[in-house]
Amino acid sequence: MMYALIEIIPNTIREFREFGTDMPLDVTRKGIKWLPVEDTEPPYDPATQVKEGPTTAVLADRVTRVWTVRQKTAQEIDDEKTSRVDNQELIIIRSFLDHENRIRAVLGAAQVTETQVKNAMKGYIDAPASAPDLTKVAVIKGASGPVELLRFTASVTIGAISAAAFTDKTFAIPGLLAADTILSVTFTAGLLPATISYMPLRVSAADTLAVRFAKISTGSVTPPAPQAITVMVAR
Repeated sequence: MMYALIEIIPNTIREFREFGTDMPLDVTRKGIKWLPVEDTEPPYDPATQVKEGPTTAVLADRVTRVWTVRQKTAQEIDDEKTSRVDNQELIIIRSFLDHENRIRAVLGAAQVTETQVKNAMKGYIDAPASAPDLTKVAVIKGASGPVELLRFTASVTIGAISAAAFTDKTFAIPGLLAADTILSVTFTAGLLPATISYMPLRVSAADTLAVRFAKISTGSVTPPAPQAITVMVAR
């Protein structure tokens, strides 16, 4: 257990000492005495909070030490992240910078600087792990810059298709952008009747795909539901 050695006059602390389970000797005749120490330390998160103190008080039968907790300022958090990034081996940062800029050169994208790499690294500190983008199939170099190839899937209901006519349908495909170019649309193999043909029209609005169906024989038909749809997109 922690004890404090007190100068009886003027009631000040000389030192703190751990005595385990044994009581310290009574030394009051020497103008000093031992008092037990009572600590109050609230829990805190070192990533976002600062523990300050303690504030110490000498009472008649004990000494109290109280710590307080406050939130770190935005500047303190940023300074800590900067320090952690700066402590990384410079060769690691510059190797990553060289690798990134080689890829960007192939894609025709703008080069990045060492400062931009460090700022990006700071953004990863204490951030939750992000899920991989499973829609992205590839990135290729286009005439005016890099082009992403993306794959989106959804479960949809087609509904009735009229006989000997074109029928336009729209489907909710989360992730589509209005400027996307539709490369292909595929429905569940074997569920569409052989008398139905279809072609993708466009992204009619964000997250919405328009498809045109045609029934080449008499009599309307309703394909089984739900249908799994796969959409390939260039962005």
